[in-house]
Amino acid sequence: LDFKTGDAKGLTLTGSTNDEIFELLRDPKYKQALQLLIYTLLLHTNKIFSEPGLSIHCKIYSFKSNKGYVPLTIEKNKEKVPINSELMHSFETWLCTLLKKIIETEMFTQTQDRKRCRLCPYNRLCMRTA
Repeated sequence: LDFKTGDAKGLTLTGSTNDEIFELLRDPKYKQALQLLIYTLLLHTNKIFSEPGLSIHCKIYSFKSNKGYVPLTIEKNKEKVPINSELMHSFETWLCTLLKKIIETEMFTQTQDRKRCRLCPYNRLCMRTA
């Protein structure tokens, strides 16, 4: 559970594979979903929630809207996927791969989506102050 002063959005992830679903998290519009999954991974890693068959419900409460608790929903092939130990292992693998890519020393290429530059703290270095 997380509380937000703004709206709860980007909390539905859909795809045909776990990797396809997790790749959505690279888009800033899914930042709240990413945050909830990282919280869940921390619980899982610390054995607070790691038993097989046990699932967890991730939700955001928005003070701005009167929607109550908005759940994180993951759908694979149009079927709801439980947030359980199996999913967390897959998410951890994906997240580690992403973090390794971020810290690699390979050549950096600018994004083609200039909207992302508005939120980037390094946009002046790239001369893309949108």
